[in-house]
Amino acid sequence: MKKHTRTNHEKGLTFIELIVVISIFAIMGSIVLFRFDSFNKKIALDTLAQDIALRIVEAQKAAISGVSNANFSSGALVPAYGVYFRSAVSAGADNTKFVYFNDTITDRKYSTNPATACPLTPSLLSECLAETTITSGDYVSNICYITASGIKSCAGTGSLALHVSFKRPFPDASLLLDPNITADRAYVEVSSRDGAMQKTITINSLGHVSVVNGKACTILGLC
Repeated sequence: MKKHTRTNHEKGLTFIELIVVISIFAIMGSIVLFRFDSFNKKIALDTLAQDIALRIVEAQKAAISGVSNANFSSGALVPAYGVYFRSAVSAGADNTKFVYFNDTITDRKYSTNPATACPLTPSLLSECLAETTITSGDYVSNICYITASGIKSCAGTGSLALHVSFKRPFPDASLLLDPNITADRAYVEVSSRDGAMQKTITINSLGHVSVVNGKACTILGLC
């Protein structure tokens, strides 16, 4: 009996081989997309943490330099500058933004007027100079602090407000938490939109600002 041999034009992949090849490409594609998404989240969180740190440093420089905002030039006083945060365990209206403010009444806090909390043009009715909305889906997830006496605490599952301010001529930071807590060191934790990644901005009373990886409560040994 004559044997049939496969000619060149008959050579190729079988259906099963084709399915295996497609499956391999699908798995590789999923891995690449997963890593790309994780990379994007990491970059977005890094950018947010650095933006917050830079905004705090900007407030410090403005205070030391004695910058007087034209909208608040009604008196001889050169006001302090600062940044205001509020935390929550999940993204919401209050913790997906932070406020750069001009402390016109020098109470070292961001004093808001609900009707004009952050107008487009700063006025005597509001201390807000700029409100930064976090559009990446990331958010301020926790605020922790250490007092001068060594007491450590975090907002945890609750909410906490932090006022970081500077006043000429000193670079020292005033770290006030609502209702009436003065901290020696504060920790502002930001989380990625899925809550899987965290960065923490640390500020101490000497005015040093830095960004570190991880949860604020882990840094303090509270979780």
